[in-house]
Amino acid sequence: ARSLTRSKEIGVRKVVGAVRSNIVVQFLSEAVVISLLSIIAAVLFIALTLPIFSNLIGRELTTQIFLRWDFWALTLAASLGVGIISGSYPALFTSKLKPAFILKRHTKSGKKTSLLRNILVIAQFTVTIVLLIGSIVVFQQLNFIQTTDTGLNRDQVITVATNDSEIWDRFDTVKEELNKNPSVQAVSSSQFDPVYMSSRTTVTNWEGNQEGDELSIYISPVGFDFIEMFDIQVIAGRSFNQEQYSPAKADFLINEAALAELGWTPSQAIGKSFEAWGNSGTIVGVVRNFNFLSLRQEISPLTIMLAPDYNYHRYVLIKVNGDQVQQTLADLQNFFASFSPDLPFSYTFLDDSYNNLYEEERQLSTIFNYFTLLAFIIAS
Repeated sequence: ARSLTRSKEIGVRKVVGAVRSNIVVQFLSEAVVISLLSIIAAVLFIALTLPIFSNLIGRELTTQIFLRWDFWALTLAASLGVGIISGSYPALFTSKLKPAFILKRHTKSGKKTSLLRNILVIAQFTVTIVLLIGSIVVFQQLNFIQTTDTGLNRDQVITVATNDSEIWDRFDTVKEELNKNPSVQAVSSSQFDPVYMSSRTTVTNWEGNQEGDELSIYISPVGFDFIEMFDIQVIAGRSFNQEQYSPAKADFLINEAALAELGWTPSQAIGKSFEAWGNSGTIVGVVRNFNFLSLRQEISPLTIMLAPDYNYHRYVLIKVNGDQVQQTLADLQNFFASFSPDLPFSYTFLDDSYNNLYEEERQLSTIFNYFTLLAFIIAS
């Protein structure tokens, strides 16, 4: 585009004796040089910013490709091709015009050039504004995720995944010993990863159901003290109570979403018979809805089933206070090593695992911010 604005220069050069081949060579050589310099600048920019971009997308990227001859051969060929193509049209178009025609039309073409320039400026600012709006939307979405009360307190909960039968066969004793640590506030267990804490199933047997009725529901088998550990609010009935538990039947809690599907009020649900996964029992309480899945998903019907048969459990859940966390972790490592000395002590903080669900949103927010900043720099 800039080459087409140099018509006056071309006209003057033709007046002083320049031939068409000279002008074509000049335009093509300038375009190729600019293309080569752009490629070099782009490669340097990529090499310098690659670590930053690797962090943004969460993947390891290296500059090893810059050491391959085929990369440079393809890059140079592409650069030459772009230079020749971009320089061919203005070179051939302007070089064939007569000097008198070029100089006479120069003043008239200024208006067209100005119009084109205005269109490009408007397009540039439009892109900048779109990126800015996108950045704001992503930021608000991320802020919503970080500040929304999910109804489940995951803070300072350590998750230890283990299949060690020594632990699960003696879990009541394990739990008692862990609770002796002054830094431990509560101990519980679950069958599923507490980040998602449930598995979807279909139940067909509950009090008052009609033949053919089905309820698609998430089920979460847990141990005692699970509800209290996560500060899950019971709005009707009671939580799981070891003194009131009978191994002859299962105890169930359901959330408000399941309550709505079943067509009961909270008080009506208490004491109703319910069966899931072949476990027959009664509904002992109703809990307030909470986000047990990602915030990207609506709250679905959920039943929490007391399952003190720990042989099916895989996750030990330990809530600790915020003081001397490293010492507490060292104590826990020594404790679990006494059961499984050959197995590494593998643990995660539940809030960190849950926050990792939204790593894509954080990466997208950062990328939007960088591109918006770049757009502002270009626009200015």
